[in-house]
Amino acid sequence: QQLERTRAYVPTKVLLGDALGYFDPDSLYEMLHCIIGLTNNRFIFLATSIPCDELKWSFYDTAERVRRYEKNQLLPGNTNDGVGRWWKKEELEQVGRRLGLKVGLRELPPMLSTFRIDAAFVSGPEVVQRAAR
Repeated sequence: QQLERTRAYVPTKVLLGDALGYFDPDSLYEMLHCIIGLTNNRFIFLATSIPCDELKWSFYDTAERVRRYEKNQLLPGNTNDGVGRWWKKEELEQVGRRLGLKVGLRELPPMLSTFRIDAAFVSGPEVVQRAAR
């Protein structure tokens, strides 16, 4: 908040690496809402290696792992074997839409992960033009 008040430095890029699996949609909304204020609504927010619900069966790819997944769903504080929350692509897009942000989703190359995606949330006309290049 102090940085926001001084406007001594206004960032345009924010990175959240490998951590969004431990946030929920409301937390992401609040985080992006704060970033909008901090950046004068001109930014790129990149969240990397997000556990993707649509790809989770690439992780739980054996009968034993499927059973473990099903048991994990019954546990309080479940972290899905340390992977974190499985995000639906639509959830990410919906948070972006609520804030008027452009959202781009990209699956990681298979050599890096078969069940994670990256998400870019983009705001501001100049940033959108640069990101398109």
